[in-house]
Amino acid sequence: MTPMFLAVKQLPSEVTGPLGDILGQGLWLVFILCTAGVIVAGARLYSAWRSGGGSELVWLAVPLLAGIVAASASGIAAQLI
Repeated sequence: MTPMFLAVKQLPSEVTGPLGDILGQGLWLVFILCTAGVIVAGARLYSAWRSGGGSELVWLAVPLLAGIVAASASGIAAQLI
């Protein structure tokens, strides 16, 4: 048996340049949406805390933490591209 190798051609820069730009802009859009979600989740958590909602605070903190992680990940990815 002989190993089969796939012939892979590198895409020209006329193709990869615009694709990289689109990917970068998409990641920034995700970052902005995640940051907006963090602001909304933080406002809901603060509102529940001010009104004295005991067990409700835990369930409102989960989207806040998830938004922080997602915004951080997309921000780092956008900087690396």
